[in-house]
Amino acid sequence: MKHIFILLVSLAVCSSLPAQNHELGVYTGLSFYEGELAPPEIPLYFETLRPAFGLFWRTNINDYIALRLGYNHLELMGDDELRGTPDGQRSFETKIHEGYLNLEITPFSLSFFRGAINLEPYVYGGGAFFAFNPTRIWNGQEVELQPLGTEAQGQAGYSAPYDLQGFALIGGGGVKWLINDQWTLGVEYGGRKTFTDHLDDISATEVVYGDVLKNGDLAAAISRPWLNPDIDSNRTYRRGGPSSDWYFTGGLTLSYLLGYGGGGGRGKTVKCYEF
Repeated sequence: MKHIFILLVSLAVCSSLPAQNHELGVYTGLSFYEGELAPPEIPLYFETLRPAFGLFWRTNINDYIALRLGYNHLELMGDDELRGTPDGQRSFETKIHEGYLNLEITPFSLSFFRGAINLEPYVYGGGAFFAFNPTRIWNGQEVELQPLGTEAQGQAGYSAPYDLQGFALIGGGGVKWLINDQWTLGVEYGGRKTFTDHLDDISATEVVYGDVLKNGDLAAAISRPWLNPDIDSNRTYRRGGPSSDWYFTGGLTLSYLLGYGGGGGRGKTVKCYEF
């Protein structure tokens, strides 16, 4: 009980300290998407991995809590070929630009070899605003999908064209290696739950092929390439399921402590209780 009381008091004191510890960092890794065009087996996800990179600013409020503000650029893709259903002929690619704010919690630290290696496992959560624009290759040309209205968007009885911006909830975790008093190397992995089902231009909306044709022959051809405009105009179908899309990213972080003057640890002014 005594140790718990001291720990609670220590955490309260540390949480009230002004921010002393600011880091500027870079991120590099890989990203992938989960949705209607995601592969059915885990090994096939390796074929969908695409590059991701970014910049971030981390403010360490105390030994346990940090705020991280950043920007990431990443890419996503999906294809019926990887799903084993090439007749579907559905595919997409998109670039994601996201700005995010995360809360990082480091519940404890680990020290090995008499302090030669210091590790800090952490978990994080927060939110991101992101922009996307799904495209695909059609007859050798890159085509933007949202303006086409492949699910009859804009026609009577259907929704307006979907937004190309959105909000996502973030969750993940990682481990930081405190190389020295200024440099930190980390590895992390996390997911983004979006509130759109259109990262891939595919949703559960039920459409009539003739209504899609009103948006143009290209919209209809991409929406259902095997249907015949002359005889299938009354056909109804859904291109996907009801779940919102996700995207994930994992990789390495490298950050530099700004304003380090030596003699003060990593910017901490009070040594918090350790046990």
